[in-house]
Amino acid sequence: MSAAEARLRQRRLLLNRIAKAGFLFTIFMSIVMVAEIAVLRNFAVGTFQSQEDRLVRMYKEGRFFTKVLREADGSAFGLKYKNFPVARLCHMLPGLVWAILGPIQFSAIIRRRYRRVHRVSGRVFMACSALIAIGLCSIIRNRLTFYTAGFWDLVFLSVMNAWFVFSGARGVALARRGDIRGHRVWMLRHCASGYFVFLQRIIMLLTRGALMRGGFDLTVSINAKAWFHVCALIAAAISVTAIEVWLAVTSASAAAVLRATSPAPQDAVIKAAAPVNKRALALDPRLDALRTPLPTPSPMSAAAAGETYVF
Repeated sequence: MSAAEARLRQRRLLLNRIAKAGFLFTIFMSIVMVAEIAVLRNFAVGTFQSQEDRLVRMYKEGRFFTKVLREADGSAFGLKYKNFPVARLCHMLPGLVWAILGPIQFSAIIRRRYRRVHRVSGRVFMACSALIAIGLCSIIRNRLTFYTAGFWDLVFLSVMNAWFVFSGARGVALARRGDIRGHRVWMLRHCASGYFVFLQRIIMLLTRGALMRGGFDLTVSINAKAWFHVCALIAAAISVTAIEVWLAVTSASAAAVLRATSPAPQDAVIKAAAPVNKRALALDPRLDALRTPLPTPSPMSAAAAGETYVF
């Protein structure tokens, strides 16, 4: 093994380790989001009176972030969705399914061995994406965000929702055309634009205690609102940037694999065939195979090169 091949191998091993770590972190984020949706159950407010009473009790007792996630008047965050079924049933409930199916779509093992599972779950996943986007439109239109959203809060959510829809639609279109590599690239972008909400919850979990100990009182509504939205901005920046960096790095790695595994250039073969005696060539036409064009590497080789990665 040459030094260049050894370096390439080490690089691919490193990328595989990073991919596995990212996959595990994705599972962790999904678990956190599923736990939040399952515990708060805001989607059931307005449908079941018992759930509304339960949510009010949780806020009175200050359980599960409810000491800080409350409206400016002190009421339970989530009760505002009571009269907006589109926001509840099209955004929150499908979000639960979306969070569960996300890691399944990321799994390279399922993509390789259980392609039917990947395709069926992918269709359900994208149906949930469409519903989530519709529900978010209702949230934006009726200003149902945490506290009363300002102008720039609504702009931020609108931009993220538009990117979420566009990247998902682009990924589906490429899959239907058979461009698997392009499909995976755009679906990673689509998932990153949705997983930023999950990452926001992680950042909130990590910063809440430190801020409270540092004297930043999150029970004050204006402080809690600023904290909530700053965490969202940081999470969105990290998610979008991280996935673009990952795509750039893995694309470069796939290109390096193609260069390392490509056959010799055409001119080298012709040069090697030059000493062939013309008379011998006329007697044995099989030697003319040396002069036939070499097959070019398939564009899908790049996708195959990256197939070892979890993402």
